Amino acid sequence: MYSTNINHQQDGRQQAPDIKPAPKGSKYVLHIEDVLTDKGKTGLAIWSETLQEADHETPASRVATLLKEIITRNTDAIGKVMIDAINRNREGEQ
Repeated sequence: MYSTNINHQQDGRQQAPDIKPAPKGSKYVLHIEDVLTDKGKTGLAIWSETLQEADHETPASRVATLLKEIITRNTDAIGKVMIDAINRNREGEQ
């Protein structure tokens, strides 16, 4: 899901630059979601969605490609982080 905050203010209370999206630029959304498997185990789903594709390479397309590569190459590390977060949450509940 992406932010619908129209003034582009971030959580750190820093103001983003006053910019307009390029009319012929790319637009991507990275989804990171907590999920439950059919057997009730907690999991993590990560995928990207192309909202607008450009007919040329753009900074957004380069970043999207890089993030896809990082996610694909590091699924084990991402899984370990997820397991650690689940274990920490369980410890906090006890």
